[in-house]
Amino acid sequence: LLVISHAAHAAAPTRMYADGAGNLVLHAEHAVVIEAAALVLNGTSLADLISQAAAAAVATGTAALSSALATQVSTTEAALDQLSAAQASIAGQISTASAQSSTIAALQSSAAVADTRLTVLQGVIQQTCFASPKPLALPLVQTLPTTGASQASAITVGNTTYLALSTYTNGSHFNLSSSLYVFNASAQPGSQFVFVQPILGKGALDVKFFMMNGTAFLAVPYYRDSSYTMNSSVYMLDPLAPPGQQLTLLQSLPTHGAYAIHFFNMNGTGYLALANSFDGSAYAHTVDIYSFNATIGSAGRFILFQQINVTGATGISTHMVNGRMLLAISSYCDAAFRTTEVNSSIFVYHNRTGRFRLVQEIPTSAALSASLFPIGDTLYLAFANSQSMSSYVARSTIYSLSPGSDRFELLQNLTTVSAAAIEPFVFGDTHYLAVANYYTNETYTSSSNIYRFDPARPPGSQFVPVLDIYPRGARGISIFPAGGATYMAVACMYNGTSWRGPSSVYRFDSVAACWA
Repeated sequence: LLVISHAAHAAAPTRMYADGAGNLVLHAEHAVVIEAAALVLNGTSLADLISQAAAAAVATGTAALSSALATQVSTTEAALDQLSAAQASIAGQISTASAQSSTIAALQSSAAVADTRLTVLQGVIQQTCFASPKPLALPLVQTLPTTGASQASAITVGNTTYLALSTYTNGSHFNLSSSLYVFNASAQPGSQFVFVQPILGKGALDVKFFMMNGTAFLAVPYYRDSSYTMNSSVYMLDPLAPPGQQLTLLQSLPTHGAYAIHFFNMNGTGYLALANSFDGSAYAHTVDIYSFNATIGSAGRFILFQQINVTGATGISTHMVNGRMLLAISSYCDAAFRTTEVNSSIFVYHNRTGRFRLVQEIPTSAALSASLFPIGDTLYLAFANSQSMSSYVARSTIYSLSPGSDRFELLQNLTTVSAAAIEPFVFGDTHYLAVANYYTNETYTSSSNIYRFDPARPPGSQFVPVLDIYPRGARGISIFPAGGATYMAVACMYNGTSWRGPSSVYRFDSVAACWA
């Protein structure tokens, strides 16, 4: 029992604690100090009780603290786990962002490449669709069943277009007819050129349509049968006659291995030039020039006008320049056939003498054709050289006429393979050259070529190859209009295994637009 007496106010708050000497101290507004040593409670001193109470409090506080610390540690560990998870998530997001950044960079690079390709494509479209001149397309539209075809020629009379192909041999004999076709615009594509009439003859190497005084003619020179001395033929074409009877013989002309024929008009008179190439023993012969006399007979006759001495004549071309007629003759070989490296010849007609006179000789190599043609104010001359001394790969040559003179200067070489014909033509407003390549060193599969004249290029490179076609054994070319389109007939003589290889008809197209 603890009795504490004090003189403090009854209502004063009190507080009790033990000091370091074991005294129990009561704090009040008027506190008294009681000797703690005299107090006894159930045999235990107050000091022990306090000590026990303190120990219990410490134990309780320690346990509580330990529990709190454990809880805090657990909470902290959970927080650390969450932090680690957050760090892992952030790392994943960083990795994803990096990958996305690489993807974006790759996409940007691809976009840049696509932009470059688009620019290139736009340039191609610009060049292809809107370029001038437009690129050429030359689809094969029909094959014609010919045998040993050597040359083609076409003419339009009224609204009807005729195509003739000459026949040389079938490999065993020369007594073969050439062929006349007519263009039928209403027929199905692939069958528009319709055979209408055979052209009787033997061993023909050339054929030429021409118009004179409103009448159409067809000339066919004959090279050989059993003999090289034979008559070549000039026919009149009557478009009103029944099919099969439209060609009637006008005149036969004596020839010796006639290789080529050419018509030209000079001073209002029509002329035929016939290239006599071989008589069976020598190639030293003449080019015979005939003038047409309309007063002889009912239909007129060609009268011998002049004979020009040449060797191995194979091609003839004429053109009027500065009021004077130029005549070009290609030569294949010398008189004894010892070499094919010979000169071809240029002649000029002199009004005073009334004759053609030699003005220039040009070196050629087994030349098989000559073509004079103007482009603008310049006159050009092209030779189809069929071989060199050791190879069928040769340089066909293009010359230009020097201003104010009668002399031609070498302009450009074209690499050709056994070139048999070279033909200038105009498509749209662009000038071209077509070359028929006949034979390689081993096969008859050499491509024939189309060259475009590009005036923007420097001299010596103005004829640019733009298109190749692959008729086998191409020997002759004719470019002509029919039914609102432009066609090219290629006479094919031999395909490597047979003389019955078909000849080909192509149609010229240009890429006018890439979309409607």
